Amino acid sequence: MSWLRVFISLYLLFSLFVSIIWRGLVFRKQTGKNPFILGDSETPAGYLATWLKKLSFVVAVEVLTFSFYPDFFSSGPLMNLPIPAYLTYFGVLLLLLALSVIVLAQIQMGESWRVGFATDEKTEIVCRGLYKYSRNPIYFGLLLTQIGFLLVLPNFVSLLVMLIDIVLLQITIRLEEAHLTALHGEPYLEFKRRVRRWI
Repeated sequence: MSWLRVFISLYLLFSLFVSIIWRGLVFRKQTGKNPFILGDSETPAGYLATWLKKLSFVVAVEVLTFSFYPDFFSSGPLMNLPIPAYLTYFGVLLLLLALSVIVLAQIQMGESWRVGFATDEKTEIVCRGLYKYSRNPIYFGLLLTQIGFLLVLPNFVSLLVMLIDIVLLQITIRLEEAHLTALHGEPYLEFKRRVRRWI
């Protein structure tokens, strides 16, 4: 499917621009602050952020390889397994949904949005929009993204990246929730009681 090769590369570039570059520039213009607070790689949060960045790099390499050198996906660990076409289309829809969820959640966080949480700055606890239904809609969107990529590129590498990413996201969420509990106390605990972790 030649259209899929075009779509997946454009999706990668567009999602990077919208969810990282554009959102970062808008946030910096509104607040004068840097939203990217990944912390020291020696800390648990920084260490996890480093590995999540490495996984993102693997996905980017896989996508660009598929787009420009599709023959690599006919054998070996990158060999795409034959799956019904409707699952591929479902994967495309999941990717589009995931990006929408991520960007909408970022916008709804407003000045509380950060990439990372290695800071003692006491930001607002956001309870509106998607955050009425999920404590972590951005992470939920990232999970949908990995499932979408697996359906679009159904091979061993995609599966391995998805499984590792799920584990890292689970650990990251728990660290972040412990950090927010220490920072906000009872108001955040009340938020946790009212809203599910994922959805």
